[in-house]
Amino acid sequence: MPKELEQVKEIIELRKRMDKQQKPIVKKLGDEIGYGRLMQLTEEMWREKAEFKGSELAVGACVSFMVICDHSIKDDNGHCKLCCGAGRVTKGVKDLADELRGREWQPIETAPKDGPEILITASGEVYAASWKCGEWRPIDQDNYYSEWDGFKEGVIIKWQHLPQPPKEQSDA
Repeated sequence: MPKELEQVKEIIELRKRMDKQQKPIVKKLGDEIGYGRLMQLTEEMWREKAEFKGSELAVGACVSFMVICDHSIKDDNGHCKLCCGAGRVTKGVKDLADELRGREWQPIETAPKDGPEILITASGEVYAASWKCGEWRPIDQDNYYSEWDGFKEGVIIKWQHLPQPPKEQSDA
């Protein structure tokens, strides 16, 4: 077997042994602080040690296209699902997250009572509703003198914003 091939095999075996030892350590730290934050710290430490300034950007996303993450969408462990703790996301990811955030079901106690119509869940059904006369009313029942007798106490549990209408495409 050629000497170079032997050396490559040795390097591969060494890497496998190192991976077995190091991956659990990195996984534990990544789970604890978020993998994005782990990458960000690695980038910063690389920058401090690097002989060639700017070389740290070769290991991660180019930060010039990133914006600050508001950490608004978290997993069960409290880690941000958008940036994984790095604190930065692309503008496209932030815009999509902002759009999706308005579509999440939220506790009814947080619903705006002075704004436009919203979607509510009541008794397993979904209604477009607004706050009228001191109660949530389906938008087709907004006449105070109608025979609407209101939702029963506690049946409305969640709300979300109405979706945006589709954008019209021009025939250009």
